Amino acid sequence: MKKKITILMVLLIVLLPFVSACTTEEPEVEVEEEVKIPVQLQTARKDTISNEITLSGRAVPAKEMMIIPQSAAEVEDIKVSRGSKVEKDEVLFTLKIEDSEEVTEILSPVEGRVAAINIKEDEVTSNIQPSMVVVADDNPMTISINATENLITELFIGKKVDIKISALEKENLMGKIASISTAPDERSQQYIANIVLVDELNDLKPGMLATVKLDTNIRENVLVVKSEAILDDGDRKVVFVEEEGLAKEKEVKTGLDTGLYTEIVSGLESGEKVIVKGQNYIEDGSEVETVRGEK
Repeated sequence: MKKKITILMVLLIVLLPFVSACTTEEPEVEVEEEVKIPVQLQTARKDTISNEITLSGRAVPAKEMMIIPQSAAEVEDIKVSRGSKVEKDEVLFTLKIEDSEEVTEILSPVEGRVAAINIKEDEVTSNIQPSMVVVADDNPMTISINATENLITELFIGKKVDIKISALEKENLMGKIASISTAPDERSQQYIANIVLVDELNDLKPGMLATVKLDTNIRENVLVVKSEAILDDGDRKVVFVEEEGLAKEKEVKTGLDTGLYTEIVSGLESGEKVIVKGQNYIEDGSEVETVRGEK
């Protein structure tokens, strides 16, 4: 009996490690959950875009009338001064014809302002003198701008522009192009365009500086997205759109880029949700989550 008990104890000692090994729990395997990449969206839509150009301009009279001597004469009496307002047919100055007591009154051909006086009293004028007095017809005043040959093709009579006159603290003044030179200026080799203000500005004086903003390369009713959404992939341009929580890569052909918005010529449809933030951290098929913008 003692022998049987001993044998049983030995068997138990031998079997215990085996049983223990068989009943040890297997370690849990942690399954990593795929992290969704946060993105912002913008809906591709039809819109009008353009490039905005800023030019410097200067206030000038709409018309300048130059009083030119017809023959030699002595300037007797100058009735006006530079900058003074004159009426049509107002006396500007008088001339005394040489070898004669006759005095001739020279009248202003238009209502306006005296822009220049190139004579002095008791001075003898000559018919080779370019002008004695210049009268500016300043109703209305215009804003003159210079345009290069590349820009002049974008301008046309009636084109609307935005004007700022710093000296008068006036901004967002509406203007329209009234005239465009047919040939460039000989010195600057630039074309001259004159702009009239839609609303009269009585305080505007000749020589005042203006800032003129105008739109060029206008694209109307075209599909646009934010320029930042477009990525360069070698020779391709691509965007990512969000479809049911996944990023889908699309190759696109682009047109005008204003720096803020870009025209999409092909590869995208109006209404698609374009990823505009986070697109640098995803690839085709990435899981995404909209955190801001349109969902």
